[in-house]
Amino acid sequence: MKSKNLRQSMPLVTAFIDECREAFGKEAINRSIKAGMDGQETFWARENGIEVGTPPSKPFEACTVPWECR
Repeated sequence: MKSKNLRQSMPLVTAFIDECREAFGKEAINRSIKAGMDGQETFWARENGIEVGTPPSKPFEACTVPWECR
């Protein structure tokens, strides 16, 4: 799936990534996403039945948009 399609299919994830790029810099966030796509546990997202990146191997606390972590 092309990234434009992912932007449309995963609007909450896209908004979160865009805010992270603004806060931490585009290069740093893009490196983390690329590493996650390459199998490292640096980025994973799921929305509307679509998953991208590499899920964590250890359990973690749930965090949902709008950034409500439990």
